[in-house]
Amino acid sequence: MMVSKRFIFGLISLHMMMGCTGGNEMCKASIGGRRGACHPSWIQWGGKCYKAITESLTWFEAKERCLKMGNFLVVPQSQEETDFLMLLVPETSKFWINCNDLEEEGNWKCLDGTNEVEYRNWLPVGGQPDNTGGNEHCAQVHPNGKWNDLPCGRKLPAICMQPAPQLHF
Repeated sequence: MMVSKRFIFGLISLHMMMGCTGGNEMCKASIGGRRGACHPSWIQWGGKCYKAITESLTWFEAKERCLKMGNFLVVPQSQEETDFLMLLVPETSKFWINCNDLEEEGNWKCLDGTNEVEYRNWLPVGGQPDNTGGNEHCAQVHPNGKWNDLPCGRKLPAICMQPAPQLHF
């Protein structure tokens, strides 16, 4: 009995997806060490793949590092996603996000790749973003999950994001 390659690929793909129902849980099912459809060194949550950069970088270095990998600096789009992201950098629970007001003071642009993100979670204490010292133009997630503006030259960990590859068969 001859079984087609397409049928075998379909079964393998189905097996890979079974552990990742598409909800907002960390995907742990694997084939050959892979988590879902993400690269082996990335973690899938929902429909995205994430990779923590635990090395402390400036905001510009973090954004460039993600771009060099063909990805984007993350922007959380919910408190649930923020809580998940904080687990990826447990030492500090602080990390850069792709939000800044470099073009125009007070006009914050938060991009998930090329799309503007509506969700905002600024730290209410001190009325964030507050541009203390006149040079806070980049955003971080604070250990309590709220956002804070900081000088872009400060060094923090970062998290890169990419959409999870979609398997079609």
